[in-house]
Amino acid sequence: MNIVFDFGAVLVNWRPQEVVRKHFPGFAHSPETAARLANDLFAHFDWQEFDAGRLSPEEVSQLTAKRLKLGLEAVQQMVYDIEDHITPIPSSVQVLQSLYATKVHKFYFLSNMPVLYARGLERHAFMRCFDGGIWSGDHGLVKPQPEIFHKLEAMYGLRNQQTGQQILFIDDHPANIAAAQKEGWGTLHLTDPSKLPELLLAKLAQSMP
Repeated sequence: MNIVFDFGAVLVNWRPQEVVRKHFPGFAHSPETAARLANDLFAHFDWQEFDAGRLSPEEVSQLTAKRLKLGLEAVQQMVYDIEDHITPIPSSVQVLQSLYATKVHKFYFLSNMPVLYARGLERHAFMRCFDGGIWSGDHGLVKPQPEIFHKLEAMYGLRNQQTGQQILFIDDHPANIAAAQKEGWGTLHLTDPSKLPELLLAKLAQSMP
């Protein structure tokens, strides 16, 4: 089995409302306003361009500050501090490492991740479990574009008909899950990262002949 992991809210913590509450408390003084500001920040085209590596940290900060009428220094501080919020989820890392130790499966990642944060994540020891992967910032593509799924397949021969290897893709966003399903990938839509060990092991047990 080729198991393809997303990162945010799967292997590492990503809580955008916590980010905006820390950096913009005056604009995120309730759960509703925090959710709204997080969506305005991270679901916007500008941040997607940052994800894709087409905007630098400075450029996305300038565009975001102007668009949302936020202080430029505060936005820049948030952009550079986000790496501190992207921390490994112990239970998720543990199940990855346990499965890696069995030498039964191959592991890849497919993550919308700006270069700035990707380089930081690569320093973690659990990255040695992966046989390869794609950070969006390195390739100018983002999920759910079909091209990023095709690129991962092509780079690592995931469609090798001789081996009959299946692909299982794990992600927290419904749009990414739908895109993977269109490519014929098996999927696990993860809405609670604490459930990853239980749900992943159950999926793998179902796939056993």
